[in-house]
Amino acid sequence: MPEIGEQQNRNQIWKQIQSAGLERGLGDQDSFDVAFHMMDWINDLKRLWAFYENPNSLEVGQIDELLYQFLSHAPHHLAAAKKLYCGIGVSDVFDIGAVETK
Repeated sequence: MPEIGEQQNRNQIWKQIQSAGLERGLGDQDSFDVAFHMMDWINDLKRLWAFYENPNSLEVGQIDELLYQFLSHAPHHLAAAKKLYCGIGVSDVFDIGAVETK
């Protein structure tokens, strides 16, 4: 559950991202979608950042769960946002087979 004032802040961030997309020349739907893809994983980011701020706060099993959840969720949204906002898809820049087709 968002803290008091947090939802208002998230709404403002969403609107600012949408505005940036429109300013960039994206259409309404693409600007909305970029905002969605940049915001949907915000709780994952908050949990990861909390761990970065206090690395001794979690046990190894909790870190494993945190990383798995973050890495299973956020990259998909970032890839979609990158394609919509930059017009460039993701590639396997490290040549490790990171990009898979369905």
